[in-house]
Amino acid sequence: MDRIVRVHYGGGVEESMPGGARFTSSMLVKVLAFPHRPSLCEVQIRVKDVLGWNSERLRIKLEGIYDVGQGHSHKVMMQSETKDEWEAYVLAVKESEWKCLKEVAM
Repeated sequence: MDRIVRVHYGGGVEESMPGGARFTSSMLVKVLAFPHRPSLCEVQIRVKDVLGWNSERLRIKLEGIYDVGQGHSHKVMMQSETKDEWEAYVLAVKESEWKCLKEVAM
């Protein structure tokens, strides 16, 4: 679960209901596989490389999406800008019904 990261980019995220999130139809996705559980820094570097975002001054923003519903899907977003936020996000996904790391890159 924590070696695969789905990276969504190039589209938008809309509020589906209070606190909920859904992708617009223009959102694209890349699936990144790692040989071990990646750190936030490893994910950021890989995203920049895979998406061709090569400027050294470019600082990417990542927000994780996870499902907090039980039986009924309710996706929420959580910023992933620090090591602690990344660790909290990975733990939240592990404890959720749908165990898949999904990040929106901006």
